[in-house]
Amino acid sequence: MHHWTVIDCTYLYDGSLEGILSVVYTCLKDKQIPNMVIEEENYVGNLFEQPKMISTNLDHSSYILEQIQEKVSDLALYYVYTSFLSSDKKKANALLHYIIYAFKYGFKINQMKSIDCVIEVQRIAKNVKYEAHRFSGFIRFKELENKFLYAEYESDNDILTFLADHFSDRLQQEIWMIHDKTRFQIALYNRDEYIIVDSKTIDLTIIESDQEDYYLQLWKDYFKNITIKERENRRCQRSFMPKKYWKYLPETKG
Repeated sequence: MHHWTVIDCTYLYDGSLEGILSVVYTCLKDKQIPNMVIEEENYVGNLFEQPKMISTNLDHSSYILEQIQEKVSDLALYYVYTSFLSSDKKKANALLHYIIYAFKYGFKINQMKSIDCVIEVQRIAKNVKYEAHRFSGFIRFKELENKFLYAEYESDNDILTFLADHFSDRLQQEIWMIHDKTRFQIALYNRDEYIIVDSKTIDLTIIESDQEDYYLQLWKDYFKNITIKERENRRCQRSFMPKKYWKYLPETKG
């Protein structure tokens, strides 16, 4: 890239989408690209390297999302979001380069098959979407005593948002729960909309009883009374993109 400096340094981020986008913002501001970007908890250090932790800044991450939507394309936004849901440890590095090139080439970015990061991001996103499609076909719900539906699964990638979208279309008249046991999160659907919460905060033994009021109150409490602390806990919300961007993700349905 012209006028960019590649620095011999590893940038660390907190594991959230906002964290990756904050790295992108920092690189754009400094006109510097690190040789690697990796999630802090996956970093294995050595005596000869001093990594740099990039703090997550919600204003910076929102700015990058807005710029992708306005100056590149909805499809690029889809690839960024979907790739982020991957368990691939190299995703952040690929996304950094992809977004920088996207700002250079605009809506043509996904046609640039000669650029390695474009191929890599598309591959990662395809893998996530494929797994989501596969799971949507074989996930099985069981009916609880209270007539609610419950399903659980374990997956390589964070596909709960895709599954919740899928089943909120196909099981609109049911009350259901989908439990991602790998990431300890659960989607709760109330015949109108769904939310995704930390499953470790839910007493599943009560949900599986006939206490319908418990489930409905649980849903209401989570959705209506999210505390400031929970809003700031980005690691518990890593599968989310701000709601105002959902309409720009045409391929997340079904």
